[in-house]
Order: sequence, then C-alpha cells, then structure tokens
Amino acid sequence: DDWMDAFWRSRADVEDDFRFVYAGPAGTFTPMHSDVYDSYSWSCNVRGIKRWLLFPPDQRTFLLDAAGRNLVYSAVEHLADPLERQDFARSQVHPCEPGTLVSTDEFPQLSKAHFFVVWQAEGDCIFVPSGWIHEVLNVVDAISVNHNWANAANAVRMAQRLCSDLVQVHREIAHLADDSSYEAIAQDLLKAHAGIDVAEFLAYLEFNMCHILQAGAGDRTHEAATVLGESGRGAEKASKRWVEYSVKAVGAALDCLSNATNDILPDHSLIGEAGQEGVDRLRRKLTQRR
Repeated sequence: DDWMDAFWRSRADVEDDFRFVYAGPAGTFTPMHSDVYDSYSWSCNVRGIKRWLLFPPDQRTFLLDAAGRNLVYSAVEHLADPLERQDFARSQVHPCEPGTLVSTDEFPQLSKAHFFVVWQAEGDCIFVPSGWIHEVLNVVDAISVNHNWANAANAVRMAQRLCSDLVQVHREIAHLADDSSYEAIAQDLLKAHAGIDVAEFLAYLEFNMCHILQAGAGDRTHEAATVLGESGRGAEKASKRWVEYSVKAVGAALDCLSNATNDILPDHSLIGEAGQEGVDRLRRKLTQRR
C-alpha cells in the first residue's frame, strides 16, 4: 500500500514518482541523509557492491553539529579506524559500537553513535526503515533500482519530519515575523527545503484517506492483507483492520500538526493559520466519513 506513489501519480500538475535507478562509478557516494519525507525505501543492486552506514533514528542527535542543526556530511571521515574494503559474494552486516567514530569540536557527540555497516553484494536488496540515517558508497561501479514509499505506518513520522523542517524555516526567518506575508514565505521556504509544504501534505493525507475509505478500500487494502499472508475471510478482516489503522494514523498525523509548538516564535502557530484551517477541515471530513 504505497501512499506516496498513488498520490503523486494521480496528479496532473506534476510528473513525478519515487522509483528510480542509481548508476555510479567506483568511489562515488551519497552523503549522510534520511530519505525524503522520512519514507521507507528499498534498494536492489543490479551490479556492483555498495557500502552502507546505517544509523537508527534515535542516533540522529549524535550526528549533528555543535549548533544542533546540520548532519555530519560523511561519518566515514570520522572513523577511528578505516573500514577495510570487502568483496563479499553475499551481503554482510557489521554492528559498530559507540567509540567507532571520533568526536570533533564541530561534531562533539559523534563518538556516542552506534550504527551498522552493510556491504551490499550484487543481486541483493536492502530495506531502509523510515527515519534511518545513512550514507552509501559505490565500492565498485554499481547500478541499483530504488523505490521510496510510505503509507499509514509512517504517516505520523512524516508529520513529525515536516514540523521539524518547519522549525528550521522559522528559525531562519524569525526576523520577518511582523511581515504580513510571513506565513506564505514560511511555506514557500518549507516547500523549497523539504520538497513539500503543509497544504500538499494535507492533500496527500486526504487523497489516501478517501481511497482507503472507498468501498472498504477495495483492492489496495485487500492487496495489503494478502501480503500479510491472509486470504479469504482472513483477508477481509485484515483489510478492515488496515482501514481502521489507516484512519487512526491520519488522525494522529493531524494531531501532530495541530499540537506542534513554535518555540522560535511562540506567538505564531507553527503550521500557520491556513495550515490549521486545513487540519480542521480534514479532521471534520474524517469524522464524517467514519
């Protein structure tokens, strides 16, 4: 049940999805990041070997600079001992304890982080959970097929990520707080920074909520139930459970947006008046449909 793909592929105003191919020569890499909107992702190696450094979400604080704003560009540059190149026929996973990384004045908490080093062999796929922070190196020339996706299971995490990004925006433009167009400026910058603004995220939730609720969600939830190993009446019950779970997840995501505090500008709503109106409208619609 892929909410991201369903929503973006339904739109006439954009031509976009989250399925793509990466190709890169040996030595190229993607620096430290968590995936777009804190989505899930999978990556299948068609050719070559990749080396992943994977950090659970609760390790994020240790990867930030002294100001608590920016992620370290590459943790590999801060290893106490270099990682030896591995040419495994099969993928390998190695846990790394605190102390594997060396702290600096710029990144004073790096040494507290624990993480995993994964050597991904040709023909193998890796799943990256929502919110996991990672950097990836092409050990040799490599080609991979990738897909970012999301659904009810990480709707709240997406809302939290949006609020976190919006806090950064408010911090940077707090000096414009008295400007009559402040709210619009904040949303424009959020869109530029995060790739999505509050209005678009609400549209994403509404689109998928409506599809889930239509006729018990039809094929989408039946398909999800089948993936869970259910069939027949079991699949029907699983579909109903998924509908209930999805509706609750949308409600929880709305609560997250509505209850978010603006510590930068306490007199301003974090999501803005228009954002709060959108949350209230969607909550009413959700209540009516339930």
